Amino acid sequence: MFRAFQLSGLAGLSEPIPDLYSSASEKEEETAAAVVKDLRELLRPDGEVDASLIQNLWFPQVQVDVFISHSHKDQTQALNLAGFLYKAFGIRTFVDSSVWKIGDELLREIDNMFCRNDDDTTYSYVKRNGTTAHVHMMLTAALSKMLDRTECVVFLNTPNSITPRASSRNTNSSWIYLELALIDVLQTREPKRPLAKSLVEGTLSRGVEKRADFKPFYPVSMSRLRALALDHVFEWARAWTEIVRQSEDARIHPLDVLYWLTGVR
Repeated sequence: MFRAFQLSGLAGLSEPIPDLYSSASEKEEETAAAVVKDLRELLRPDGEVDASLIQNLWFPQVQVDVFISHSHKDQTQALNLAGFLYKAFGIRTFVDSSVWKIGDELLREIDNMFCRNDDDTTYSYVKRNGTTAHVHMMLTAALSKMLDRTECVVFLNTPNSITPRASSRNTNSSWIYLELALIDVLQTREPKRPLAKSLVEGTLSRGVEKRADFKPFYPVSMSRLRALALDHVFEWARAWTEIVRQSEDARIHPLDVLYWLTGVR
């Protein structure tokens, strides 16, 4: 990971934008269906399974530019953003909600095969605790690797993901807590390509009541996440369009433009 941003002001992305949302959503659905099918084939009747194979299927070794971290309630915003980044810059994204969906399906398959009680209508509490722990451990390990090898992270900072409490910021999501904690400790990795700061600068200078739910909250650190607003994303797109118009220099990457505009490089 090289740089991380917290993106706010997402009201303009709260409803599906057809040409952005549909392409990202369809790709996510196709990927999830294919992965679940392959994962199902790995589950053997004797219960033995290579956890590394599951992780590799779940998180294939594909190169993405941006990791989008978000609350499950903000999936529409995340998919709209993913579609926009691809349409405007050709930037490939990893939307973390796709892995939660796959995780739920994987747990359902495992629990149906190995955790049913003798009556075949209920599940063993102890066995389900075990399978959930295994799947979540696989997910944690794979997420760590994905964050580590992705150049840029964009966290959608909304009331669904972060809740201010007194003097601290908190989240009710254990997975957002995990991702923000990882962002805080992962080593900064320079991109393998030379960062084109001078090239970017030169080009742009020319132009009903119910029982309470269990809701633990986790204090989080966001010190490494540079603030970003949706207007900044649109400004980034305009700047990139201008660069493409004026220059054919292949050394300039869209993310270099973002870093230059936000002063992080």
